[in-house]
Amino acid sequence: MGARTFKKVLVGVASAALALSASVPAQAADNPTVAFSPMSNQIPALIGMFHGFQGFGASQGLNVIQAPDANFDPATQKKNLETLIKTGQIKGWWSLAAGAPSTLRSTLLLAQQRNVVAVVNGVPADYGFSGLQRGITFAAIDYATLGGKLGEGLGKCLVAKKTTTGEMIYGINSAGTVGGKEQEAAFRAGLKKYAPNVKIVATVANKGDQAANQTAIRTVLQAHPKAIAFNGFSDEATLGGLNAFKTAGKLSSKTCIVGGGGSDEVVAAQKAGTVWAVAKLDFEGDLVQTVLTLKGMIANPNAMGKQLSVPVKVFTK
Repeated sequence: MGARTFKKVLVGVASAALALSASVPAQAADNPTVAFSPMSNQIPALIGMFHGFQGFGASQGLNVIQAPDANFDPATQKKNLETLIKTGQIKGWWSLAAGAPSTLRSTLLLAQQRNVVAVVNGVPADYGFSGLQRGITFAAIDYATLGGKLGEGLGKCLVAKKTTTGEMIYGINSAGTVGGKEQEAAFRAGLKKYAPNVKIVATVANKGDQAANQTAIRTVLQAHPKAIAFNGFSDEATLGGLNAFKTAGKLSSKTCIVGGGGSDEVVAAQKAGTVWAVAKLDFEGDLVQTVLTLKGMIANPNAMGKQLSVPVKVFTK
């Protein structure tokens, strides 16, 4: 995941977290304590994330504390968490790895010995495990679901507008985007379900900037004026494509545009009918499932953990 995308993920989680933190009941002294251990305690979005976790956790009977600042150092994060575990201060924790997740493998093993549970980002292999583990839940972004829902959305749009053999501009992720290949493969599979004969006449990589995306797609439209469909995997690509199509004089009633990211502007475009479908990560749902998972694991620390995914919310006609 690129820095720009990761920042948006943090802001999205923090905004949802703050929405869940209102009207929090007073904390009972005997409520189990859990720690929040991000890669840094100084990032504004992560500060908001902590307060949301603290607030919603309190509503579920958890006393949430902030782990000492890891300051982007895996060794420091490891040391801080192990101190909290060894001194019996916590019954569980939620962390975003400060660096190489494998650094926390021994910390997780220590936690298992002390019946302290954890929710950590990623998958078991990231931490050197071959499968699910007792008292540990892993949480990852399901890029395939995001891509698949967008592909299906575009296919359904083409069916609805009777243009399943039309020309399409295919948007892809910028090089090196984490999860990009999985997202793109799932998109193609989803599209094929409904519009296997759509013709991809050009491929455009996300530029990371709305204006740059608009320019790139407008150039492609000049070369392929019959194109009637486009997909974007980010807000910048989706809005850039939408504006390029508008500038080219293409009516939304005759075109199909779908997009990821899920900013307010993109969702508003979907509601207005200029974008057919939007798939976005449900950060509020993710915070809820994380808190409820921690609560359940604390009640039974010897139970096998889960593999969670950030829920995906789809807006479509």
